[in-house]
Amino acid sequence: MQRIVVEACKVINCETTTIALREGNRWVIKYSHRFPQEVIGLILTDKEAPHMALAARTKKPVAINDTYSDNRVDPEVMKKYNIRSTLVVPLITKEGVIGALSFLYHSATVAFGEAEIDFANKLGASISLAIENARLYAGQRNIADTLQGALLVVPQRIEGINFGYLYRAATDTARVGGDFYDIFELGPDRVGMVVGDVSGKGLQAATLTSLVKSTIWAYAYDNGSPALIITKTNEAVVKASPQELFVTAFFGILDMRSGVLSYCSAGHPPAIIKRKSSETFFLTTNSPAVGAFSGLSYINNEEILGKGDVLILYTDGVTEARRGSEFFGDQRLIGFIKGLKSLKARELPRVIFNEVTSFSGEVLSDDIALLTVSFERPLATLIN
Repeated sequence: MQRIVVEACKVINCETTTIALREGNRWVIKYSHRFPQEVIGLILTDKEAPHMALAARTKKPVAINDTYSDNRVDPEVMKKYNIRSTLVVPLITKEGVIGALSFLYHSATVAFGEAEIDFANKLGASISLAIENARLYAGQRNIADTLQGALLVVPQRIEGINFGYLYRAATDTARVGGDFYDIFELGPDRVGMVVGDVSGKGLQAATLTSLVKSTIWAYAYDNGSPALIITKTNEAVVKASPQELFVTAFFGILDMRSGVLSYCSAGHPPAIIKRKSSETFFLTTNSPAVGAFSGLSYINNEEILGKGDVLILYTDGVTEARRGSEFFGDQRLIGFIKGLKSLKARELPRVIFNEVTSFSGEVLSDDIALLTVSFERPLATLIN
């Protein structure tokens, strides 16, 4: 907007330009260029700026060649700011008139011709469209931020474990992505955890994310295995979502008393376990993605998670981060994690993310979600 008042002043060859926005029944100067006095924030009523009120009422430009002899202006205001001639264009959106663009002359009167009025009118229309788009974008971004935040809410703490999480969108404009994570208690000694990636972006992907998370939550409380829960989730997704959308997901249930991690990895990048001894390996992944077809078979797997071991769950935005034509890749990821010294699960997502963005030059080709989990106390303490 500031660039507009500067460039418009040059093109029409006036001495001063301002943009005033309508706030209630008042005009507030928000932008100005080369005005002799400081006017940003100046508030004018319709009585003090009747020429602006006229432009708003008629929704047409108002050209005043001599402000000292024209009853469409307040002469006292004109003299106070030494305005001899002014051309005012209303800024109009679907909501109505939201402001006014003014071209001003101070040193002498000017007779406005058709060319100046036509230019000002077209510029006003362009500014109005820009403001309309900016407001729509701001509203959609607020919805996106709120929705994304709601989909990524996790407990502040779960007794007995330490966990960390991180989500980053690949671009600032695509705030709502399809990557998600969750961790939740299923009772005094069982914890559910999920990381997934919905194909697609935007509200449609967010809707499917909500469906997947809610369905997993609902079935998880029935004490079924992760494979059974994912099987039921697949049927729900197939029936409720478009065929072109699908979900990759890792869903696990950790038995806090035995340390047994029962899990189903449905077309998802393989989770990683880093032992306290520094042994690091991928978990088996052998089930299809969710939502592609009905009647698919899902497999349950198990692994022991001991004190000091860390489970790392992530989406493919991590391994598919690029530097030129080179991917960050599975082996680079597991090698980096294996080389890390003692590090709490809560801190690990940030450390991994920093390594990935350092590799890719701070550019992400896809969204990233990370969830890391470890026992906070010895199993014996939990059993007692």
